[in-house]
Amino acid sequence: MHMGWNIFFSLSNRVRIPKLGLGTSHYGGYSHEAVVYALKTWGYELIDTAKRYGNEGLLSKAIAESQRNRNDLFLTFNQQTVAERLWENDSKSASLGSLKRLNVDYLDLYLLHWPLVHGWCSNPKQMLEETWRELELLYDEGLCRAIGVSNYTEDDLYPERCSYHTKIDKLPAPTRKY
Repeated sequence: MHMGWNIFFSLSNRVRIPKLGLGTSHYGGYSHEAVVYALKTWGYELIDTAKRYGNEGLLSKAIAESQRNRNDLFLTFNQQTVAERLWENDSKSASLGSLKRLNVDYLDLYLLHWPLVHGWCSNPKQMLEETWRELELLYDEGLCRAIGVSNYTEDDLYPERCSYHTKIDKLPAPTRKY
């Protein structure tokens, strides 16, 4: 029962991103059966993950088990702004490792997950700018089709230092009543 949602947003570089997606979580919250079911039965097209979730290899297996074509999926990857960059020496090394674990040649959307920089960093603004520039290089090399940020406010952004401004229209956050 493949639903084929076919509802998209268009990014400023004309990359189309599915409106409905499957967010994954840390390994303890990951359900392999649910991911395969969502891809295979319900036709989910967008998968959102991050290296820190520790499930990239499992997602690769789920995609294979779902028998979905890579070109029919939209993979969003979140990089912890500074931590993964420093662990891997740079964003490209982090990206290449994730591509290998996911068993894909490219990511559709590569996001900086948080604007937070650890207190030991002497120049947080510079670290964020350098990390963003590394994402621009990944985009230029075709390792990702679009780049962006998540969990940032306008005050966290420095658009005058960016070559690319990939965005979707701002959407209001859902209102929650308790």
